[in-house]
Amino acid sequence: MSSTKKELIEIIDYLPKPEQMLLLEIAKRFMNQEIDISDIEEVISARNSYDADRTISHNFINWD
Repeated sequence: MSSTKKELIEIIDYLPKPEQMLLLEIAKRFMNQEIDISDIEEVISARNSYDADRTISHNFINWD
């Protein structure tokens, strides 16, 4: 993962949800192809699921 991508994901974590979508649109328009937009969308989706308590307990995961 590139340093630009890591920084962008960290920034997303600090922003309120409405601003997260704005950042996604900016990234889609102005960032080079090095950033995979699907990764950013997955981070936003995961954050939304976490915020809505739609997570899976670690006990339900087969770690083997």
